[in-house]
Amino acid sequence: MKLRSMKIFVLFLLLGSPIVNTAQNVNIQLEILQDLAQLDLTAFINFGKGNFDALSIPVILQINMDYPSADQVVLSGKVSWKSPDGKYQGELLSFSSHPFSNIKRVNNQEFNKVIKFLSPKINSRLMDENTKRGKPSGTYTIFLTLSDLANGESANTNETIEIKNPSQTFYIQSPIAGSQNDIAGVQAIWDIVEGAKEYKVLANIRKNKIQSLEEALNSGNPIINNKSVGQLTNVNLLSLLDRQWLPGQEIVFRVAAIIPTASGESELNSTNIINFYIISPNSDEDKNLLKNFDNLFNEIVGDLNSNQNLEDENLNQNLILAKRLLEMIESGQLDFNNAQITDENGNVFSVNELNLILDYLRRNPNALLNINYQSN
Repeated sequence: MKLRSMKIFVLFLLLGSPIVNTAQNVNIQLEILQDLAQLDLTAFINFGKGNFDALSIPVILQINMDYPSADQVVLSGKVSWKSPDGKYQGELLSFSSHPFSNIKRVNNQEFNKVIKFLSPKINSRLMDENTKRGKPSGTYTIFLTLSDLANGESANTNETIEIKNPSQTFYIQSPIAGSQNDIAGVQAIWDIVEGAKEYKVLANIRKNKIQSLEEALNSGNPIINNKSVGQLTNVNLLSLLDRQWLPGQEIVFRVAAIIPTASGESELNSTNIINFYIISPNSDEDKNLLKNFDNLFNEIVGDLNSNQNLEDENLNQNLILAKRLLEMIESGQLDFNNAQITDENGNVFSVNELNLILDYLRRNPNALLNINYQSN
């Protein structure tokens, strides 16, 4: 039911100015209370999926209606959309409410509460294309009808709103920040930017955690040097490399959209810079990591066995866990392919850093205070 509510909610968000049409006894008026060009349509898609409470979304619009209070009326309509480049156009959705009476005013927080709607007819292709843009853009034509079922009278209205230059932001959607990715290929995906003639990718190696992502990106000798990918928004970064990346390296990258303007071109950078780590399944580094874990837990088990105390519950629990983890490592149940290892603050360790930690623990066993294991 929330999904249906959202689609109708999107319909009214697209209206750009008050709409008034008068019949003898039936009137309808729509008030838009916020700048449509600033609306984030992605938030309302999430709202429709139940990820947002309606009360957490501000009042965007209000519908005022006038008709004989005792009469049953129906609110219906449709909206068409044309993208700024004219590539996409057609009816976005149409809808109709259940009959209602004595309701003269309703805002977006009350949709499907004060007035109940039937399931809307939706053009999924146009809806997806529209909402991918993040903010309203292009030309919207809205048709609304308020029909009085008692006397057959109705008020019809239509309005066309053109949003030429919505303020734009865009995000890199994949890979996820801090993730570990196979050396054989990393798929990068980002949002569409309206009017962009091409996208350029800049990537570099982050040499240490002292560097900010911005500093690492601009530190010189990039691994991908502003390579153009045309109008693609989904590319394998491996195909853009100026030199080979290596297992254990932390990579940072950003995408820029190049947009033609009256005076030339403007460059819009992705809002986020993404960092990720390169791994090579079954590489020597990964094999060393597995070997170091195995050696460490063999020594832990040996040490705990030699110091076993039936009255020391914590010591005995550590012994049980250490044996279990050792069995999982040696049987292959536990490996480190595509694993992400972090500290208590969420900072991601590279495979090389973890190997150094394991080596330190083997040489300084007293630094290991406790063992905890949680299976996902």
